[in-house]
Amino acid sequence: MDILSGKARRSSTLCIVIKVLLALVVLLVVARVIRTVRSTGAWSKSRPMVVALITDVHLCDKPDAMGRHYKLAEAMLRTAMETARTYGAMALIELGDLKDQDHPPNPTTTREYARRADRILHGLGVSVYHVVGNHEVDSITKDEFLALIQRPAQVPPTASFYASDLGSWRLIVLDANFRPDGTPLTQGDIYWQDPTIPPSQLEWLRAELSRTSAPVLIAVHQRVDLDPPEPFAVQNSAEVRRILEHSGRVQLVLQGHSHQPAVRYIGGIWYYTLAALVDGDPCAPSWALLELGRRNWNIRGFGAALSLTPKLNPPNPEWSPRLSRLGNVGPIRSEPIPPSPPAPAPSIQL
Repeated sequence: MDILSGKARRSSTLCIVIKVLLALVVLLVVARVIRTVRSTGAWSKSRPMVVALITDVHLCDKPDAMGRHYKLAEAMLRTAMETARTYGAMALIELGDLKDQDHPPNPTTTREYARRADRILHGLGVSVYHVVGNHEVDSITKDEFLALIQRPAQVPPTASFYASDLGSWRLIVLDANFRPDGTPLTQGDIYWQDPTIPPSQLEWLRAELSRTSAPVLIAVHQRVDLDPPEPFAVQNSAEVRRILEHSGRVQLVLQGHSHQPAVRYIGGIWYYTLAALVDGDPCAPSWALLELGRRNWNIRGFGAALSLTPKLNPPNPEWSPRLSRLGNVGPIRSEPIPPSPPAPAPSIQL
C-alpha cells in the first residue's frame, strides 16, 4: 500500500510539473506574439490614436490687439503642449497661422517666430503635421516657411499639401492659399478673403481619395463648410465638398482661420472649426484632443474649443450632436448653411 501511495504521489507531482511547464511555454508564446505585433505596428493600429489639435497661434512679439494675446502666445502654446503630453498625445496637427509678423513686417523676425513655435510643438516628442495658413506667407514665401519647420519623414519637405497615414486613418492636408486665378499667396500678398484650392490640387485630391480604403481625415486652414460671400470661406468650397462627399471615405474635416469654434454636418461629413489659441483666456488656451478609433472618432475641447462625440451614421442633417464648451454640454442644431447676405469686409487681417 505504501509503495502504491508513493507512486501515486510521484505521479501527481510529475503531472503538476508538466502543467507548470506547459503554462510557462504558453506564456512565452503569448509574450512573443505580443512583441511581434508591437514591432509590426499592428498593436498601435488596434488602439485609439490620440492626436493633439491646435490652430491660429499667431506667435509674435507685437502688442496685443483685438483680444489677441500675441505676446503671451508662446507661453499659451507651451501650456497646451504640456497638457497634451499628460493626455498621451501620439501626434499633432497644427491647422495654420502658427506665427504672425511685426508692424512694419520684418522677414528676419518672422522666420524666428516660425522656428520658435515649431520647436515648442516638437517638444511634445511626436510627429507634427503642419497646415499652411495665410500668415505663413505674410512676410516670407511659402518655400521659406516650409524650410523652417520640421516635417515627418513620410511628408515631402517642400509639399504644402500632402497625405499621410495616421494610425488606421488617412490624413489629407490641403492648401487653400491661392487666388481664384491660381496665383499663390506669397510674401506680402496675403489678401485673405478669396482663398481657393486650384484645379491641379483638386485633381490630386480626387486621386488620393480614390486610392485609399481607409477612413479619411481632412485638414485645411480656411473653411470649406462656408460659401462665398462669407469672408472666411474657400471660394470653391462647394466643389471641394462635392469631391469629399463623392469619395464616401471622408468622415471629418478640421479647420481654423475664423478664430471662433464651430461645428457643421453637411453631406454626411462633420466640419469641425477649432477655436484660435491666441484668443481667449491666457490661463486656459484653446486646443483639442482628437481620438481616432478604427472607424470612429471623438474630440475633446479645451479652453473655448468645442467637444464633439458624434453618433455613427447620423440619420440626417438635422441631428443634434453632443457638444460642449468649457465643460457645459448642450445640443446645437447641425443643419445646412442658409445663404448669407453680402457682408462688409472686416478691417482686420486674420
